Amino acid sequence: MVIVVLSSKCYGQLETGISFGLNYNSLDSDEDFGSWKNGVGFNVSGLLEKSFNKISVMTKPGYSFNNMKRTLFDTKDNLSLHYLSLPIILTYKPLEFLKVAVGPEFKLLLHQNELNIKSTFDNDDFKRVDYGVRVELFFTLSKAVDLSIGSYLVFNTITNLNLEV
Repeated sequence: MVIVVLSSKCYGQLETGISFGLNYNSLDSDEDFGSWKNGVGFNVSGLLEKSFNKISVMTKPGYSFNNMKRTLFDTKDNLSLHYLSLPIILTYKPLEFLKVAVGPEFKLLLHQNELNIKSTFDNDDFKRVDYGVRVELFFTLSKAVDLSIGSYLVFNTITNLNLEV
């Protein structure tokens, strides 16, 4: 995932801003549900960060769209998942231009599109709540702009079947 963060400092060391970027999505299965292809989605979120010298606490409540495609026999299918996310992130700034971030993230599934292949799994098979850990590196480009690259590591399966994102 690559994210651009725009922020401004106000009230001492409190930062607010917006964050937007692209998601690279993958879906793996231990069972034969067709060949899934990695997809690209996007995310947008607000940002609130409180700094204490080199350490800070950050939250980025937001929306993310995940998209993947598959082929099962001769039928093509497209999976779109829409999430509301709430990460709570602890950051450490070892260098002036670099922040390392890690923390739990909770996601609520807002919507999933109808799938063409009904026999494999249906819409009720996707769990409404997802949780995992977010790991990110932030590179400071200017006072108001950071570039980040990170990953969301899932702690559970996203379906009632044996699939993981």
